[in-house]
Amino acid sequence: MVYLLFFLLLLTIAAMLSAKSFKKKQKIKKEQLINQWGKAKTEPFDFEKITIYSELNQGINFHGLSSQTKTDIDFDDIFCLVDRTTSRVGQQFLYTVLSKPTNDKTALLKINEQANFFRDNEAVRIEVQLQLLKLNSDDAYFLSNLLKDHSFVKPTWYKFVFPSLLLIPLLVILSPLHHTLLLWVMVPLA
Repeated sequence: MVYLLFFLLLLTIAAMLSAKSFKKKQKIKKEQLINQWGKAKTEPFDFEKITIYSELNQGINFHGLSSQTKTDIDFDDIFCLVDRTTSRVGQQFLYTVLSKPTNDKTALLKINEQANFFRDNEAVRIEVQLQLLKLNSDDAYFLSNLLKDHSFVKPTWYKFVFPSLLLIPLLVILSPLHHTLLLWVMVPLA
């Protein structure tokens, strides 16, 4: 009984220390977000990955900048100056919006309204940025690959899965009558 109480005490202490450490990390992240607000990024830009979403997003747009135009106006350098996003996904979205401008006044007013909301509501902005930090790893660049057609294709052997799932229990049940059936269980298992 004493061991159980000691274990529960250690578990409680570990949980409290973990919660305290988590809160401290969140506080540090919030301070970093406040200090970095509106400042240029110092990290390198991987345009090969940033452009993935833009290439996959082939929706109807007013105008898309050609690769020649992007080269002529040094679009990548301009993007490096403009980019203040928190996540890799946001970086891809911003690149797409800037490289495919729109003439839809309501869409532009909506973006402006959203920008003003986050500028004026610091607490909400920080909470949203903390959530977006979860998408700040380089692997997040590839989330846009989910938009591809036929990204998940059933393998050719998939049609045998259901019959083999029925066959395995049947062979196991019949194995006491014929012991060789246990060897045949290996076929659908493989």
